[in-house]
Amino acid sequence: MKIKEYIPITNDIVISDGNYMSIENFKSLSECSDILIGVRAKNYMINIWGNGLRVEFYSSNNIFIFGNFEKIEFLKAVR
Repeated sequence: MKIKEYIPITNDIVISDGNYMSIENFKSLSECSDILIGVRAKNYMINIWGNGLRVEFYSSNNIFIFGNFEKIEFLKAVR
């Protein structure tokens, strides 16, 4: 894997067994379907691709996502 640009990650992200993820200190949920969940962070977007994806818990600081993860993208936010 080749990294094209360094994006500092300021969120705590935990992935367990490929079917559970928690993200702390995020800004908002931008997309939510069974194949794509998009999370906005301070300077980037996190796109979680897979199948059977669902948000189990959502608060002002944390989000818990379950499902079968296939790809996780970190994209620089457009200002």
